[in-house]
Formats: sequence, structure tokens, C-alpha cells
Amino acid sequence: MNVNSTYRTYIDNLNWGGATHSQHLTGEAEDLQTGPGTAAIQADIESKGPLYQSLRSACIGGFGIGVSFIHLDTRKSGNSPDQVNGSYALWYYAGVKKNFNSIDDNDTTTDNDETPAVVSKNMFYLLIVGIILLLV
Repeated sequence: MNVNSTYRTYIDNLNWGGATHSQHLTGEAEDLQTGPGTAAIQADIESKGPLYQSLRSACIGGFGIGVSFIHLDTRKSGNSPDQVNGSYALWYYAGVKKNFNSIDDNDTTTDNDETPAVVSKNMFYLLIVGIILLLV
């Protein structure tokens, strides 16, 4: 697993095609290259499995699923309900289908939530180390 992107300057964010108010601009998001493990991570997030629960307990509230990467950020709430942990944001990049309730390949839902983050950068980096250890 590799880190594709963390903090971005405004210009970097434009070059990456990021949202105007991207969590990357404040250093509160990471994109992780997950390769063949992406499907398993996606299934766990969609089913609110153990990895999802661990991430939510560490204040991760934004999940973007790409073909071979995932985006994680520390927003407070989003468009998906969770009775236990509160709402969270979940979106899919082009070419990704939900494991449950399939969606169209042309769905280009993007990260446009402007909710401020609530987790320190140090805590976020510790979380990423934990994810890597879980996947190894």
C-alpha cells in the first residue's frame, strides 16, 4: 500500500482534480493506493465491518472508493446514515460499482462536503499506520 496524496497546495489540488474545498487542502485527508485489496476494503466499508468500525472510532468520516485506491478524511458527517456512529460521507469514483446495490459505471460522485475536520494531523497519521498494519 502506498500513500498517493495527503496535504495538497491549492495548485496541487487543481492538478489532481480535487474538489474546491477538498480536505486535502487542510491536510486532513489521504488517498491510499490499495491495488487488489481495494475490493475487500470497499466491502468492509459498505457492510460497516471491523475496518470501517475502527476507522469511525478514529474519527474518519469520509470514504471515497476508487478502482485501486481509497480516500479517507476526517469530516464530521455526510450523506450516508449510520445509527451507531453518526452519518458519514461515502462516494465512488468513475468505474467503481457498489458491492451491494450495484450502481452505474458513469457515476462520478465526488467529494464536495465542506464540513470541517475534528482530528489532529498526528492522530490521522497514526490511524494510517494502523490501517497499514491491519492490511499487512
